[in-house]
Amino acid sequence: MLLSRLAPSAVYVFFAVASICPGLAMNIRRIRDTGRSWTWIFIALLPFIGFIWLLWIEIQPSADS
Repeated sequence: MLLSRLAPSAVYVFFAVASICPGLAMNIRRIRDTGRSWTWIFIALLPFIGFIWLLWIEIQPSADS
């Protein structure tokens, strides 16, 4: 009985943790494609404007290599 109540939340936690690494890698790859350093990912930690700024960086066209 206890296992059936915990199972959905355990699956959710596993999926959430497992999706952090690919999501982070995808964002860093996109930032690098725009010609910026990977450390720009930390701009998302700024309250209020950080997410918007990161989104703006990621929608920029790719830099010519």
